[in-house]
Amino acid sequence: MPENVLYMIKPVFVFCLLVFTLLVFSQAGHAISEDNDIITRFRKPLPELELLSKEAFYEKTTAYSGMPYNDKTLAYSLRVDKSWEKSPEKGASNFLLSNKLFSNLALFNSPPSVVGRSRLEIKAVNLEYQLTAEQWYIQYVLESGYTLEGFVVHNKKKVEALMIVMDQDISYVVRTLVHINGTRVVIAEHYVPLPLWQAGQVMQEQVLNSFTLLHLEDAIVEELSTFQFLDIAVIKYPVSWKKKSSPIRSIERMSVKFVNVREITDKHKRSETSIEGQIDISVVALSASESFIKEIELYKRKLESAGILVGDRIGRIEDMRYSDSIRFGTTESYVGIDSTSDYIDYELWFSALSTGDYIFFITLITPARNEAFPTWARNIESYRIIVERMVVNQNDFDDDDGRDVVDISDQ
Repeated sequence: MPENVLYMIKPVFVFCLLVFTLLVFSQAGHAISEDNDIITRFRKPLPELELLSKEAFYEKTTAYSGMPYNDKTLAYSLRVDKSWEKSPEKGASNFLLSNKLFSNLALFNSPPSVVGRSRLEIKAVNLEYQLTAEQWYIQYVLESGYTLEGFVVHNKKKVEALMIVMDQDISYVVRTLVHINGTRVVIAEHYVPLPLWQAGQVMQEQVLNSFTLLHLEDAIVEELSTFQFLDIAVIKYPVSWKKKSSPIRSIERMSVKFVNVREITDKHKRSETSIEGQIDISVVALSASESFIKEIELYKRKLESAGILVGDRIGRIEDMRYSDSIRFGTTESYVGIDSTSDYIDYELWFSALSTGDYIFFITLITPARNEAFPTWARNIESYRIIVERMVVNQNDFDDDDGRDVVDISDQ
């Protein structure tokens, strides 16, 4: 067979096998519909308003900027109604942003009225784990017990919401912007007393959307540790996850496991551990595998022996990214069914990756999003880090020109 034809057939062949593995991976179960998906339920459109022109808005507002505590990740700019006043900023010689409590960065107040003052608060808190802005804010709303009137996702690092809250016996309509910048969550909240909101909602939206962070940063929140499959692949994983690996006895089949462990202390100060997420990575050499189908069946049997059945497909993870060392990759999520108990629902995320001579199967078992949203969000973002940052040493697989030359006539 001509060599140039082999170059084209091999990728198509491997890709088809990867897709087929995902088809046989699923079996009947209880799918997550849009109606009962917690993420879909939170998303609601914001009111569509006829906004002021840029010139008119600038005429009514004053520009402000600041770098609270001399921290670039907190530096901001915005425009505020000319009649409003900015409260003096509080200084701190040894400022440390909290992981739990908000730190106030700036406060703007409207003139007083008989129904209360409008205000705009800017505050920040540290991220503890890798999360998107949507995941962080949903978790915050669930913990606070708020009901959202509107919620939109601008991107992974920015969301916007609208809700009604009671504060000191006054009802406010609050419009919120949440930005993730580096390892920080920066929030701008614009409060308008309910009786004034109809007249003030346009200015509320435009003032809030003038809020901009001046120095954007990308960051991994947790420190990453490294695990290597000999000189074949390098795995990066968050240090809060515990590694469990067996001695490598053959380069044809290797595996490693990472677990999200929570320490629980009872009233008698006795401690025990609870596993809240598990990521398994298996590496299989093509030369040691009879077929992809058999490998998937082995995977399913391993899960079933742990009491987890693979249910309906939830969906393909379209935004998963893979390193340049991965030839082909696909990731999907499934309903996980606990065969021993109906007490908790699970999700199973599954990635099949091809590098040329090896196939990598990476599986996450996590409490379902509707079951334990904070745990689910932390688990899937850790899973993304592991999948997206896995690097394979291609020098072991490729010929000198970097292309895979394989005779597939026997496959």
